[in-house]
Amino acid sequence: MLKFWHVLVLAIVILVSLSFYADENFLYAKQNRLQWEIGNPRVNAMLHSYSASKADLGILTDYRLIQFLPGFEGHFETVDLSDPNAFLSGIKEPNITHALLPDSELPAATAGFIRHKLGTGEYTLVGQAGGYFFIRVR
Repeated sequence: MLKFWHVLVLAIVILVSLSFYADENFLYAKQNRLQWEIGNPRVNAMLHSYSASKADLGILTDYRLIQFLPGFEGHFETVDLSDPNAFLSGIKEPNITHALLPDSELPAATAGFIRHKLGTGEYTLVGQAGGYFFIRVR
């Protein structure tokens, strides 16, 4: 029985000692990497690669998991895209520069509006991934 307690105390001492050697930057980097895997990794990768060079990014979307992606705090607005009026009023906000929208499930009025703007060149398609398309609106 005495040996068990010696092993237990030794294990506790080792664990406590190792906790002082854990590199905080390593842990933050790992957490950051894991956050990019939340939700749809293909959509996240598209956002990550584009956002790295854009400081003025303001995204209108229904992709609610964007709130968990590092660096997007304060750079998005979520909206219920089943309501065409919510989209149209949201896209007019001065801080909105982009929209991340699902390929399907958009109301006909919203989809038609977006197709028209893309056709006239007012909006630019930035990318498509994982069932979403990403457009620049300003």
